[in-house]
Amino acid sequence: MNFNTQQIQQGRLNAQASEETPGTFGETNGADNASATKDLAKSPQRMAGQMGARAMSLINDPAEQKRTQSWMQQFGLSNEGAAFNQAKMMGGMPPQQQQEA
Repeated sequence: MNFNTQQIQQGRLNAQASEETPGTFGETNGADNASATKDLAKSPQRMAGQMGARAMSLINDPAEQKRTQSWMQQFGLSNEGAAFNQAKMMGGMPPQQQQEA
């Protein structure tokens, strides 16, 4: 095989360029920007929205636990609370009516 000087030089330039620029340039495991994130377990920002904010305050705040327990106790003493507790005890079933004999 005979190659002229220009072909050899061009081949060397192509080989050098392919070594400098790999096919996955700028990517790590398919991601173009692999940056470290902060510890999500310790972040004060709640990413799940406001749905669980009440539950989190009830779990973490003893004053809120006491206030809620007081409200539940007062609610249980009301007519609506008594009906609610009765329905809860019956598993949500309506009360049975007594049949007259």
